[in-house]
Amino acid sequence: MFTLDKWYVDLVTDDGAALIGYSADLRWHAIHLRYASFLVSRPGQPPREHAIVRGVTAPDATADRLRWWSPPLRVRGVWHRLTPTIEETLLETPAGTIAWSCLFPRARATVEVGDARYEGFGYGEQLRLSLAPWDFPFRALRWGRHLSAGHSLVWIEWEGTLARHWAWLDGAPQPAARVVSDGVIGLAAGCVLHWDSGREVRRRSVIEAVHDAAPAVVRRLTGRIGSMDEHKRLSRSTLVADGKVLDEGWAIHEEVTW
Repeated sequence: MFTLDKWYVDLVTDDGAALIGYSADLRWHAIHLRYASFLVSRPGQPPREHAIVRGVTAPDATADRLRWWSPPLRVRGVWHRLTPTIEETLLETPAGTIAWSCLFPRARATVEVGDARYEGFGYGEQLRLSLAPWDFPFRALRWGRHLSAGHSLVWIEWEGTLARHWAWLDGAPQPAARVVSDGVIGLAAGCVLHWDSGREVRRRSVIEAVHDAAPAVVRRLTGRIGSMDEHKRLSRSTLVADGKVLDEGWAIHEEVTW
């Protein structure tokens, strides 16, 4: 029996500092792992990340606000919802399901990390799995979000035996949207999202991400998801319609392969 309840939250400041947090609860046979991490990436500096497996807390979400306080990570944050929640069961099979709740597609966030304080637009989602990653019918995942003062765009794409794609512009489904190398095309009303080359925020194997915090669990899982690699970038992004710039913001976008 496999279950994973994973939270993801982020914030990007106006000047391009990116904060990314995870909190997860994994159960697989005799293994029960609670894990949390927080990454800070400032322009011109290497990213700093801290991970824990003790004293893990999950975000607490209400109708209009998400709070996450993690004393071991020295993180205290609050996200105030600006746009409605998006709910989607991405996959439902006899072997298990992938349920995705984008609870905060666009939020105004304030996060304190130690003595530093950050403010900007942020994002929060919860992913619930009862299907183990090694049983996924796809071998590449592309995910991302663009946030600005006026708009939000969220996208998910799968490649492999089962290829699927989803996107939501300001909460509205975009069935024709596709991810390309420098953005997202096929949005409603002739809109296109472009992003620049940006900077790398995280590039390593998923196993490596939790190895230092939980080496015993990693030894059990290595044969199952040892080839899973994550590449995450932060880019300046622009939403364009018929050649006219609608707004500018920041995109966090990633590709996971295995």
